[in-house]
Amino acid sequence: MRRAYAVWWVVPAVLTVVSITLWQGNAAKAVGAPGTSPERVAGELLVKLRGLKTTYAGSAVVSAIQKGAGTDTRVLEIEALKTDPSVSRVRIAEDSRLAMTLAALKDNPLIQYAEPNWIYRTADSGIPDDPEFGKLWGLQNTGQLDAAGQLGLAGADIGVVPVWQRGLTGNRDVVVAVIDSGVDWEHPDLASNIYLNPGEAGDKSSNGIDDDGNGFVDDVRGWNFAAKNNNPMDDNNHGTHCAGTIGAAGGNGTGVTGVNWKVSILPLKFLTAQGNGTSANSIEAVNYARMMKVRVINNSWGGGGYSKIMEDAIKAARDEGILVINASGNEKSSNDDKPHYPSNYNVENMVAVAATDNRDQLASFSNFGKRTVHVAAPGVKILSTIPKNKYAAASGTSMAAPHVSGIAALLLSVHPEWTYAEIKDRLIRTSMRAQGLRTRVLAKGRVSVANALDGFVPPNDEPEEKWWRDETREMESPHPYPPNSNVEIKITEAGARYIRVVFDRIETEKTYDKVQIAALDGTVVEEISGIHDNYVSEYIKGDTLVLKLVSDNTVNKYGFKATKIQVIK
Repeated sequence: MRRAYAVWWVVPAVLTVVSITLWQGNAAKAVGAPGTSPERVAGELLVKLRGLKTTYAGSAVVSAIQKGAGTDTRVLEIEALKTDPSVSRVRIAEDSRLAMTLAALKDNPLIQYAEPNWIYRTADSGIPDDPEFGKLWGLQNTGQLDAAGQLGLAGADIGVVPVWQRGLTGNRDVVVAVIDSGVDWEHPDLASNIYLNPGEAGDKSSNGIDDDGNGFVDDVRGWNFAAKNNNPMDDNNHGTHCAGTIGAAGGNGTGVTGVNWKVSILPLKFLTAQGNGTSANSIEAVNYARMMKVRVINNSWGGGGYSKIMEDAIKAARDEGILVINASGNEKSSNDDKPHYPSNYNVENMVAVAATDNRDQLASFSNFGKRTVHVAAPGVKILSTIPKNKYAAASGTSMAAPHVSGIAALLLSVHPEWTYAEIKDRLIRTSMRAQGLRTRVLAKGRVSVANALDGFVPPNDEPEEKWWRDETREMESPHPYPPNSNVEIKITEAGARYIRVVFDRIETEKTYDKVQIAALDGTVVEEISGIHDNYVSEYIKGDTLVLKLVSDNTVNKYGFKATKIQVIK
């Protein structure tokens, strides 16, 4: 079954105000195969000029469009991005001409890039919040119940308490940009940790003058790129929730605490009250964060297609030493197979984050990828701040990413000299190994503040290839398998310490039908989809492996056949 691509939070990157009506009514499928492409703003594109003075940008773009797509292609609006005048948001009258316009611009030597103005959405999982949940298991998991009543696994947290016990609780010199729906800077658990621009604060805060000369007037507490003003107040909850996990004030006798008791949070709003935004506005926000010399950017959103302009913005942030933390997505799919943006940009300063539950299992909604998703962090039933002096629990990779941003900020408070490369390397190498994450993320486990700070790398418990021994065992699905299959085969080899399957053949509908390798407790360590011959599965610790085939109701293929297993005793 072909499913529509689900996207998350959207951040407008354009300079002009994009109204809520435009966000909702003017959303369109991206140029490409109907029903399969990411969402974009109807009739809008982003254009980057090649080596032309920005004074002539508007006329150059109009000329290029009408030369390539015809003089009857009407250009309604052109606006350069404030943070990068070489990039313009262009709106044409007829959305049906967008593909032709993009093609014409890409063939023009004056144009470096031309691409749709993608729509992004929040990275929430949609799981209902429980307002009674008052345990921050992601920071300290003692085995308590989460908001859904699931018994936790003691120690399945980010290991921050031992760091706090050393008196290391953060530093307001470390600035973290929260690019999101805004932040409630008046929340009593956040107010002391909101960044104030020294060039605009105090008597200069409302004088209508760009006192610090950065191109933004009275940007005291960040900027609202959705409404094009200096009021990044949160009208959605999402950004305030993310900010609380990074840096709700600790030790103040109020509400919750963030990973950092002290930090400076820079609110950058590009998502509307509905949780939507555009690539134009998100690019503006990333560029602004770079201009303000933050150390960490938190992006708990995603969607849309590949954007070279966004990738360039992230690279520019890299060149300024900024670490970018991004939620990996909530589509339950592999980012190795189906890229998710921005988290899939292969830039050195990008860290993509999957979500875990309170038992160190990959969250049911979380995207994954053992090559493209770097680390995992708590993201199920996470209690944090929301606007108007309230608190709520929420789930999503949106909630996982701020744990990692918070860790990065805490590490920088102790070692401000560490580069983004050093921090990223430590986050990955020092993660605590977890069976359910071994094949899901590059780190093979959950992030740990204490390990990252101390440089402690958990022992490698991977079995060596020379230890495996063959055992004859025949297993196969129906050929072809029926619609809505749920085949389950339990394989036991007495005395085995490790067990895996060697498949003669696997053939399923790629992405939608899957062969799963699971442990007895239900932990899935691998999902295999598509066509594979002589395929060796991931292993299970113990003497029993559960082999499953799960399919939807269309496109039924061969299935699987295996004639042996391999074990280590």
